[in-house]
Amino acid sequence: MIFCRGDTFLFAGPVSAKVNGVETTDLTDWTARSQIRTADGTLVSELVVTWLARSPAALQVESPDPTTDWPIGDAKIDVEFTTPAGKIVSTAPQTFKIGTDVTRGA
Repeated sequence: MIFCRGDTFLFAGPVSAKVNGVETTDLTDWTARSQIRTADGTLVSELVVTWLARSPAALQVESPDPTTDWPIGDAKIDVEFTTPAGKIVSTAPQTFKIGTDVTRGA
């Protein structure tokens, strides 16, 4: 996937987490956070996570800041969850490219 910097970073959909190797889709009372980082680990954006549903789980991640100055190149994103018992589990990291938009301002 290529994300064009300058566009709004907003994605939503179903999500699950593995707890002790078991796929879990009921994330009632869980918390979530998400970040985008460059390949070398530099923070690009701390995302806002909004729960759309808890069971089955669906959420939305959005960058609260403009993306016009995001670095061009490889980036990674994941979602980190905290269970009601305080356990931390994360989705598998997803790699994508930040590129330039063809249509942009002067």
